[in-house]
Amino acid sequence: MLITGCASIETPLDDGYQPGDVGRTVYGGAGRILQLQHEYCQNGDLLAREMLLYFVRSAVPGYPVDGLCTDLIAVIREASDKRANDDAS
Repeated sequence: MLITGCASIETPLDDGYQPGDVGRTVYGGAGRILQLQHEYCQNGDLLAREMLLYFVRSAVPGYPVDGLCTDLIAVIREASDKRANDDAS
């Protein structure tokens, strides 16, 4: 009786989820963000980009000078290095 009751319980794997799906989703999403950033920074309207950056920086003074075109990998490395230095202190 107990075994029959447990068999009817749905588990997260019942919907087709496979181990590793989350990793592929995160990795694929990050790749897509970098692709969109590259397209925007290479082919986007320069005037519109400059105006948007001006307005954002007036509201958020610490916003990166390059705005959305900031090298995300460099930002992550700098944050990681800063965290490591803060932890060492």
